[in-house]
Amino acid sequence: MTFSLEEYEEYIQIGRAFEAQGQPSHAMLMFYQATQLDPHHLKGWSHLASAARTIQFTNPHVLLK
Repeated sequence: MTFSLEEYEEYIQIGRAFEAQGQPSHAMLMFYQATQLDPHHLKGWSHLASAARTIQFTNPHVLLK
């Protein structure tokens, strides 16, 4: 899969914006998208794990299962 680092960073920045707005589940989806672009880049995984700590999972999104 070909992607640009800018695209990866856009997902991270959008995720961080969602976090700042108090929307961690939306943030997690953006961080998840970043990890799918580059699963070897730890920044996306770190943000995903951080956002996950703030959510009580009752009915997680199918992609996050």
